Amino acid sequence: MRLLSLDMPTISVFVVYVSLLIQTAESKFHGDACSTRPNGTCTDMSEYYCPAGSKLERRGCGKGLSCCYPIVVKQPKFVYGNTQCGVTSRNWDARIIGGELAYISQYPWTVTVEQFGQPVCGGSIIADKWILTAAHCVEEHDSTYSVLAGTSYSWIKFGSYRKRYQISSIHIVDGYNADQPLAGYDIALIKLRRRISLGGTLTRSVCLPDRDDDFTDHSCVITGWGNTVEPENPETTEFGSTRLRAATLPIVSRAKCTEYLEGKHQDYICAGYKSGGEDACQGDSGGPLVCKGSDGIWKQVGVISSGNGCGRAGELAMFTSVSKYSSWIHETIKANS
Repeated sequence: MRLLSLDMPTISVFVVYVSLLIQTAESKFHGDACSTRPNGTCTDMSEYYCPAGSKLERRGCGKGLSCCYPIVVKQPKFVYGNTQCGVTSRNWDARIIGGELAYISQYPWTVTVEQFGQPVCGGSIIADKWILTAAHCVEEHDSTYSVLAGTSYSWIKFGSYRKRYQISSIHIVDGYNADQPLAGYDIALIKLRRRISLGGTLTRSVCLPDRDDDFTDHSCVITGWGNTVEPENPETTEFGSTRLRAATLPIVSRAKCTEYLEGKHQDYICAGYKSGGEDACQGDSGGPLVCKGSDGIWKQVGVISSGNGCGRAGELAMFTSVSKYSSWIHETIKANS
């Protein structure tokens, strides 16, 4: 290793140079708090730009000065660990059936639930050892399931075996009946044997909604590797996508959803277009329905559950409401951590 040695005259010159730099930097920050934002600093913007994580406001300071203040993102009430949830490195909007190819960095909480190494459903990362999915995806409760995370593909590329996570336990909410999958309670938690590293670009957790969140009429996003066309046999996933896909669906009102459900369980959220065209399909079950709030934070409002066909006109997709099971989710994680 080469070491850089400095003689005494060089050090003296260097100290003087650093002092001048510090004085110049201090002259750019005037140290006064902005009158409009006490946490902001008045800055000479002719020579300086606000640092990353800050915003610029033209008012609140004297002539020729602007206010640099830190961006504060309010996190939802329930966040597991100290990693910020609901944030992606790519904030592209999606435009699955009728959707488009997506990158895992856009929706880094999306995972594949596999059985015998083959993709069967989707899921979402809500904590470093916990996956949220649909109960009908994991109702057999055995050790043949695994989770694939941090990849845009539904299969493991060479050298990426660490992206597969073995399952420690499966927890299905009380009330779910495998013989009546449309009777509600279609939600489950998967606990992994090892932790997923969160905070990177490929694996992040999604935020859970607060009970008072209302995303009616919002265009929200579904993601998955399911069929891209409706199969003749509803039990097959032969037309599944090898690449992650995303589609936007508007959430309909509670009244319209209740009318559409015709007596089915009231823990469902309905979403879709009257004309059809975009929808979830076989293989997408268990995946997330996420909505982005005005603060830019993504929250998972639903778990893909069921629907009549794929992308049919006049039909809606049905999602298990996450907020209705928030207490069960938190209690299950707390009891099994």
